[in-house]
Amino acid sequence: MEIGYLERELMEMLWTGGKADAREVYEAVRKKRKTTYSTINTTLVRLFQKGLLEREKIRSRGGFKYVYSPARSRKEFEEKRVKEILFSLFEKFEHATVNYLSETLDEEEAEIRELKKRLEEEMKRD
Repeated sequence: MEIGYLERELMEMLWTGGKADAREVYEAVRKKRKTTYSTINTTLVRLFQKGLLEREKIRSRGGFKYVYSPARSRKEFEEKRVKEILFSLFEKFEHATVNYLSETLDEEEAEIRELKKRLEEEMKRD
């Protein structure tokens, strides 16, 4: 799953801080760059829809608000992303990917194909 620069920045902030609502995230981001509350809120919603964030609806002054937190750790996200990229490379450029990995990792083609098979099985589970 691709994430953009701002999405990555917000994920980094939440991985570091744990939980925050849109206003808290906006206040932190606007210290570093020019942005709008609407942009931050929309980006948080998009990350939630992608399954990267969880959110909890809590009562606040004047109604309700969402408090966001990461759905998985940075390590889990990065491992899943690497698997997705490798899987995509195998799907689109199998021969070149196998050749490159076998040369770079100094592994036999059969071992690389076994890696591909295990990767396919893991991708089915995710």
